[in-house]
Amino acid sequence: MSAEVSETEVSGVEVTDVDVTEADVIDAAVGIRAGDALDAVRRGRATAREQSQAAHEALFAPQPSGEHSGDEKGSVSARVRHAVALFVLGLHGTAGEPLAAAHREALAAADGDLIAAVEAAVAAASRPGPYGVYAEVGLQGENEPGEVFRSQDAGLTEQLGAPLAAAIDHAALLVLRPREAAPADLARLTGAGWDTTAIVTLSQLVSFLTYQVRIVAGLTVLQETSSKETHT
Repeated sequence: MSAEVSETEVSGVEVTDVDVTEADVIDAAVGIRAGDALDAVRRGRATAREQSQAAHEALFAPQPSGEHSGDEKGSVSARVRHAVALFVLGLHGTAGEPLAAAHREALAAADGDLIAAVEAAVAAASRPGPYGVYAEVGLQGENEPGEVFRSQDAGLTEQLGAPLAAAIDHAALLVLRPREAAPADLARLTGAGWDTTAIVTLSQLVSFLTYQVRIVAGLTVLQETSSKETHT
């Protein structure tokens, strides 16, 4: 697949003149092949398909080594990006599984010892959501108080490292209880060494992965429905 994509925005990710050359991640996760009925469906939204893939590559293209990364202000290493991705997709349960394998493989190549710690974080953080308490007046009737996940409380800070632990806590906040996001949460990130640019990148990762999960889930339902109709 190759396509020139003009400046646009996909799920909060700015995509500027990206040459898409990698296999389409969503197609691979769903199992869509050229000529399939779903391939025709996606070709009907060609721009959305191209921009989604371009956004994926913009977020997961090779990054500098290191944590965040020390030598380049605002950067987020590939190690952290794939670790956060594996955590976010884990929180989505079975819906995240089709996309998780590639990030697990990439993290294994970058830092295989980290996988067990990330999976432990998923196990400790997983719970039905979203939930939380609204700060806005008039929404208190929709409040659903719930437990706050912190890597430190789960005894995972040492295994993850303080910067990644803070990044994973931020991801849990955005996935499970975004209504409770507050300035103090950003302060925890800056306290762990993340600057504003890196915090935006981490937040974009979480937003985009959630978007991908929803697209894959919807296409999978269409695929299963089509298969049942074919065999009846």
